[in-house]
Amino acid sequence: MQNKSAFTLAEVIISLFILTTSVYLLSNLQFRALDKARSTKDEIIRIFFIKKYIYQLYSTPPTGEKPLKFEMENPDIVITAYKQEIDNRKSSLKEFSKDIDIIWSNGNWKKAGILDKNLKMISFVHKPKEKKK
Repeated sequence: MQNKSAFTLAEVIISLFILTTSVYLLSNLQFRALDKARSTKDEIIRIFFIKKYIYQLYSTPPTGEKPLKFEMENPDIVITAYKQEIDNRKSSLKEFSKDIDIIWSNGNWKKAGILDKNLKMISFVHKPKEKKK
């Protein structure tokens, strides 16, 4: 009888199990990376809209301490912004108090309809030049 070298059924099943498991793990990592990239893209889009709103707001700046609220539908986000005066006694920004305003903004949205996401930002904007009468 001739001695033939071949794989046994057990070796083939074990190798298929290892191959299937490794392909599953790699595809799972790929899907998680794609989901993270999509989530990051969504946050970047919302940051853009918050900044855009702040700049539009400052074409006609807010007055007083009352926060301004703005709701968007696409993307679904609620933006709240308020102006903070620079304290000339304590702040290290006191030398810039004539030129800049501090704007605090807060963006809220729901991720996947369940999870509340919150993004807080601070912006330094130039004070608008007062028009001469």
